[in-house]
Amino acid sequence: RYADSSRINANGGRDHVRAVEQASTGGQALSEPYKAVTLIIKKTPPSLNDTKDWHWTKRQEEQAAWDLLIHKLWVQGDKFSFKKPVKIRYILRFETKQARDVDNYIGGTKLINDSLKRSFLTRDDAEWVREVSVVFDKELGSPRTQVEIEEV
Repeated sequence: RYADSSRINANGGRDHVRAVEQASTGGQALSEPYKAVTLIIKKTPPSLNDTKDWHWTKRQEEQAAWDLLIHKLWVQGDKFSFKKPVKIRYILRFETKQARDVDNYIGGTKLINDSLKRSFLTRDDAEWVREVSVVFDKELGSPRTQVEIEEV
């Protein structure tokens, strides 16, 4: 499924989790909310260095673009939801081997975290989002952000 050149892998993530649950319950289908979902976004968030001098209107426009993108992926993923606290892992892929600081991108993922909250996460405080991590994909290629959300 595609939206604005972004692909969601939510159904694949859900089906995998359901298959594990079904195997552990003797093949009986469970009607629980998602336990994990993976979103594939074909761009990376801006780093803090990129955004530090932005005018507030530019920040607002960038947030609105991420909000729309995440919302479309959520709708395409059958409006998945989580009923328990989650951990979020960002895997960022870049085209070049340029040296990057992970901490600059930790801050850059705030745009995505805020969009997740606006679409489907109940809250984004420390009680609800227990862990956020950012890692760089070792493979080079088309820029992308893989967002893995899992109940804890």
